[in-house]
Amino acid sequence: MSLSPRGLAGLRPILRRRGRHHYMLMYYVYVIKSLRDSSTYIGFSSDLKQRIEYHNKGKSRYTKSKMPWKLVYYESYCSENDARKREIKLKKHRQTKELLLQCIESSAK
Repeated sequence: MSLSPRGLAGLRPILRRRGRHHYMLMYYVYVIKSLRDSSTYIGFSSDLKQRIEYHNKGKSRYTKSKMPWKLVYYESYCSENDARKREIKLKKHRQTKELLLQCIESSAK
């Protein structure tokens, strides 16, 4: 498997043997905050840096009108399924989302 440094985004070495790396794809659930009106957006990606750039270039119709965005929180997962479940839980369960946002706010002070 030959990848450029750009192609390694989202990959983390998990095992090293005799100079060889074996990579595992990581998945992220993230919270971004609008610098325009302080609203938040929760999303999922396997390439966090690229996804934030995507939001800030206005390529997402849901976040386009509130640019620019700042990453305020993320969680990493080895399993795509686990990350997607967490994203859905945060989006659908108001109490869970509010608790996370409170924790983010209190840690930013």
